[in-house]
Amino acid sequence: MKKLVLATAAAFGLLSCTQNQLTVEGEIVGTEVPSKAYLKIIDEKETPTIIDSVVIKEGKFAFEVNLENEEIGLVALSNDIVFPVVLEKGALKMKADLNNLSGYTIEGTPSNDMYRTFRKKDIQFTAAQEKIYREYVDAQLNGQLNAAKEAEIKARYDEKAKSRNDNVEKCIQQNRSSLVSLMVLMQMQYDLSKEKLVELVDAIPANFDNVGAVRALKKEVATIKNTAVGQPLIDFTLPDTEGKNQVLSKLISGSKVVVLDFWASWCGPCRSENPHVVELYKKYKDRGLQIVGVSLDTRKEKWLEAIKDDTLNWIHLSDLNGWKSSAAALYGVKSIPATFILSNGKIVARDLRGAELDKKIEELLVK
Repeated sequence: MKKLVLATAAAFGLLSCTQNQLTVEGEIVGTEVPSKAYLKIIDEKETPTIIDSVVIKEGKFAFEVNLENEEIGLVALSNDIVFPVVLEKGALKMKADLNNLSGYTIEGTPSNDMYRTFRKKDIQFTAAQEKIYREYVDAQLNGQLNAAKEAEIKARYDEKAKSRNDNVEKCIQQNRSSLVSLMVLMQMQYDLSKEKLVELVDAIPANFDNVGAVRALKKEVATIKNTAVGQPLIDFTLPDTEGKNQVLSKLISGSKVVVLDFWASWCGPCRSENPHVVELYKKYKDRGLQIVGVSLDTRKEKWLEAIKDDTLNWIHLSDLNGWKSSAAALYGVKSIPATFILSNGKIVARDLRGAELDKKIEELLVK
């Protein structure tokens, strides 16, 4: 009887280990196939958590893991190429050509198969958008881009972008009970408006609260809510151009209106916008406007050179940590240029440029 009990216990233990087992068989082709592959979980941490790593031999590799929970993850190669994957029990097969990354496939479990179907349609939308964008560039290069042409191309591009986002929302709404909805939301979050992202994340079912990707999304949404118009400014301390730590609230204490401008020397759109901001500063500085530039540079000499070349005669701060800037994290900055208009200790507008920025500053200084 004792042997029977032990055998039963052992069998139960084996069953527990295999019930949530995931295997991934991968094949990589193309030039310069990397040496290692990693299986990672996406969570609220700054970098995804590695749960397995293997050597790639003759373009092939295999993972075998027992999952505590179903998660959203990545197959990451040692050359920094990553492929999103739903980590759920079952056997997956992955194929990828390094010379045609968009054509990769991961299939074999319900959520991954559904995500593959979604991707096929999404690729059609992005191809259509790319075609319109190339038309815009060609017209610009050939001197054929007048105002009417630009408006017509933009309208078509925006229509495709809306169709794409509608398809994203439809997939999420129709698959609420499946991890594929989280997969789509994680991959497409930066293509959605902040308002739409908040709406979709707030509607995630409670049974997914233990999924790492959900914690990451909720952290992102909390930042969006904290930096929405009407919220108090978020204070921070960063070094100035001389390396001295400065506190934002103290720097701007005597200013009526503040433009908090996230930029970088390597950012083309930022540099293109700078001449307008210079004129704006000249026009309004004596009436109470202050500008605080927060650079996402990593090289101090490049940062200082851009300040000098563009004649940016206002306050400049940076921890020189690039996209890992502590201030950028506080304000949820994922792309630049990004601007926050501050007045009376609150965020009163954001991401305004050109004539819209000029109009808002004039409006605030008149009050």
